[in-house]
Formats: sequence, C-alpha cells, structure tokens
Amino acid sequence: MRFTLKMSHAEILACIWLALEKAPTVSAAVANIIVTNFAFVPATTNISVNDQVIWTWPVGANEHNVTSTSAPQAWPASATLNGPATFTNTFTTAGSFPYECTVHLFTGSITVGQASTGLVVSITSPVSGTVFAAPATVTLDASASGGAVTNVDFFTNGVLAGASTTAPYALSLNNVEAGTYALTAVAAAAGVSATSAVVNISVIAYAASPGTPPGREFNRQGNILIADQFNNRVIEATRNGEIVWSFGLGPDDFSANSIIGVNDAQRVGPLTLMAGTGTPSGVISQATNGAMDNRVLLVDSFGRPIWQYGQFSQSGSGPNLLSVPVQCTFLPTYHILITDQGNNRIIEVTLNKDIVWQYPGSNTNAADQLNSPNSAELLPNGNILIADELNNRAIEVTRGDVIAKSFTAGGTVSGVAFACRVADGNTLLTDSGHARAVEVDANDKVAWEYFTTNSPHSIAAPLPSRAIRLHDGDTLISDQFNNRVIRVNKHKHIVADFGFPLAGGAGLIGNNVGYNTNTTQKGLYAPYDAKIVGDYTGLTPPIDENEDGYNQ
Repeated sequence: MRFTLKMSHAEILACIWLALEKAPTVSAAVANIIVTNFAFVPATTNISVNDQVIWTWPVGANEHNVTSTSAPQAWPASATLNGPATFTNTFTTAGSFPYECTVHLFTGSITVGQASTGLVVSITSPVSGTVFAAPATVTLDASASGGAVTNVDFFTNGVLAGASTTAPYALSLNNVEAGTYALTAVAAAAGVSATSAVVNISVIAYAASPGTPPGREFNRQGNILIADQFNNRVIEATRNGEIVWSFGLGPDDFSANSIIGVNDAQRVGPLTLMAGTGTPSGVISQATNGAMDNRVLLVDSFGRPIWQYGQFSQSGSGPNLLSVPVQCTFLPTYHILITDQGNNRIIEVTLNKDIVWQYPGSNTNAADQLNSPNSAELLPNGNILIADELNNRAIEVTRGDVIAKSFTAGGTVSGVAFACRVADGNTLLTDSGHARAVEVDANDKVAWEYFTTNSPHSIAAPLPSRAIRLHDGDTLISDQFNNRVIRVNKHKHIVADFGFPLAGGAGLIGNNVGYNTNTTQKGLYAPYDAKIVGDYTGLTPPIDENEDGYNQ
C-alpha cells in the first residue's frame, strides 16, 4: 500500500486554515468573564434568564474562586482554581447576583433580566489556536448585532486593550511580546452589554532566522525529513545529504527558537508537524540537567509556527499541556494524534485544541494500560497501532478502547519504539533494545529482521528508534545512538546512509556526532525519526483528497 499526497500546497493550506476557523462558537446565551489580575473582567455583566456565564482563569491566574454572596447563595462556590480553568453557572431566575473571590476579596455582579436583549458579539479574527511570532502585530476584528451598538471594548487577559466605536469593529495590537493571551470583546448598546467567547492565542519568540527558507529543492518527493534529536532541529535533505530546509538552531540552543530533543517530524503538504520531546538529564553534555520542550508544532515553509499544542517548558496533563510528547500524526480529519509519553496516553486533538479521543480512555483494565508509549498510527480499518515501549509490545486498539491485537515477535522484543502496518497485513516493529527492525505476520511470527549492530564499528546499544517500510520495499531506520539514518533493502544491504561513518564508542552515544548546516554527511546527533517526503507506505497519510479515509 502506498499513500500519496496529491492535493496542491495551496489547497492543503486553505483546508487547514478552514479547519482552524471551524472552532465552536458560543451563542448569545453565554457570557464570558476573565478571572485575572485580582479582578473579574468585566466586573458587571448583564444577561437574561436561562443564560449561562463562563468564568475563565487564563494561564498565570492563581488561587481565585467565584463565590456567590447572595443570601441564600445563588450557586455553589467554585473551587479555588489556577489557570487554565473554567467555571460555569446557568441563571434561571431574574435578579442581581453579587459575588467575590473569597481569597483576595475582589468582587463582581451579574444582573439577570427577564428578556434577552438580543445583543451578540464575537471575535471573528484571529481564531483560537493561532500562533504569532514576537514581536507580533495582532489585529482584532469583532462583529456585534442585536442593538444600537455604541462601542466594542477589546480585552487581553482581562485588561482593556482598546475600543472601537464604529463598525467594522477592529483594534490593532502592536509589538505584542511572547506569551499566551485570552482575548475577549464586550459590546455595549442602550445600557446593556454582551461578552464574546474567549479566543486564545499564543505569541512565540524565536530568532529572525529559526530555519532555512525554502529553496527549489524544498518538499521534493524522495527527499528525506530527519528529526535530528540532540541538534534540536528538523532538517530536509536531498538523496545525497544536501540540507535544503531546517527548523531549529543547533545543539547549544535550548530556547523556544528550536525544537528541543525532537523525536518526530512529518510533512503535511508544505507544512511540517514536529514533536518537541525535550532532552532527558544525564544524556548529553550540552544539557546535563535536561531541557524541557513539551510542544507539538506545525510550522510553515519559512519556519513560522501556525499551530501549537502544549506550552514551552511546561509539563502537565490539563488543557493544552503535554509531558514528553514523542510522536505526532496528522490525520485526514485534520486532527492530530499525539503520543504523550510522560502521561502514558495517546490523545487525538482538534485544531481548536479539544481532546476528542484518548487511550486508555475508558479502559481501566490494569493489563491494558500503557507504559511509556512511543508512537501511534491510524490504520486503514480505523484502529490505532500503538508502540507500547516499556510494556515490550505493539498493540492495535479500537476506538472503543479495546485491545484487538498485540505484537511482541513471539515475546522476543525489548522496548518497542515504533510500529507500522506494512504489506500483506504484516507489522514492522522497531525493537530498540535489541537494535533490530523486525517484521511479524498476523500471527506474530517473525517474517524478516535486521540488526543495526551488524555494521562494523557500531556501538553496543544504539537503540534504533524508527524503522519505516518504504514503497520500494526498502526499510528506513533511524539508528539513534549510532548517529545515522540508513536505508536497507530486503536483502539486508545498506543502500544509503546519512551521517558521519560509524566510529565506535564506549559511551551511550557513538563517537561520530556532528552538526553541519549544509549536509547530513558531516554529522547528525542521535536522529530519532526519518521519513521520505511523499512516501506514506504503512504510515498515516495526512490529507485525504477523496474523503474516504485514505489515499491508496
């Protein structure tokens, strides 16, 4: 089976932006209040009977609660929360309802009228999830209807940023610094007001040239895309190793300008999806104490992030948080499948950052839990193939969170770093602990295998991290701590290699480490993943032009 990407780059970009803009909108029956900077913003809110109020704690808002001071209380008090978080209450009776944060004693009030004013306001641009480069210029556009609107106020993280008094309502924010921002708009008309749904954006600081601008060879079918792990970069190279595109600034850069300890990269049309796994402590001299990243990024051909899930150098399992993301797969539905290793879960996330499926999910059986999962791929039958690394198995799970099949090469694998479905229904496992790529049939019997330690001057435990079957039957192996990527034919001969020649080594990582911005042949640094541009054999194709689930 070969999956090919036939949509034009312009079509792919347009589809992704359309998907981003399909974020759920909130009706006029919802009012939004930001809890931040020791204030409720807006402090006074006017709604109608049966309307709902959502209080939102943005990132950085700490130790606040929402407690009714009416007698009796109009609603059960919220917990004392830290951002990001929300609290919701629906008002079923008219009246005036004061409230406060009992921790810091700032106050607000809700006035509930009998009839809806019909006033509606929404932020139309940007959409939630948009990522800008610092210093950013962000233009806020809003629409308001349902009354004689006198003005629309715009707020960033609960602070008034400016106002517009005439339609179309807009405000330009200049020189916006790096950070996460919750945007709201408040429209006023004839003594009543309405608040928009919250729009969350991120502004990322990165160097003026975080990557190599695309040239004529960019995204050419047959090129190789490499997650060059400890060089903190993703690179695209030609068949002879000439680097034609890169994102990241090298082995000594541990800022958000790079993709730290990158474990996975995938080309999505002209875009590149990548997982910032981070660097564990005690592995490399450049970061003896380790370095976190914890982002999944989608960047354009100029290295500009257009979407991000997870927060740089923050770890967690809450909304928009990850812990050691090791792999990310763009699905034909425009969702992203993320292997969130530190949280022992696989999550499916929309471009609006909603989690719509996860494993183990509803499955609480102890034997079915994950232990350091390392990859997840969508199969043609709709199931998910997971490399359950420290459980020494690959498992095929249904969308109902049931394990349908398990693969262990007859119980011989040690540390399954990757798994993909190949021809005839066989499964290719990356048996990292044994430095082996091993193909098994439907009955888990070994059909083919290759050991990377068979090469002269290999280190004892190179821990290969990816073995991917290609359209012509070759196998592309990321031979991690041997600092090379090799292409092996079915006769087990190396037909292409990327990186310095092997030079042995008694330590964890071989002696052939290198970094060069022009060619792969002057060194890689523990490459974790490699794929051939345009060849999705056995992998999840990112775009489905026929809307039937797969391009075959």
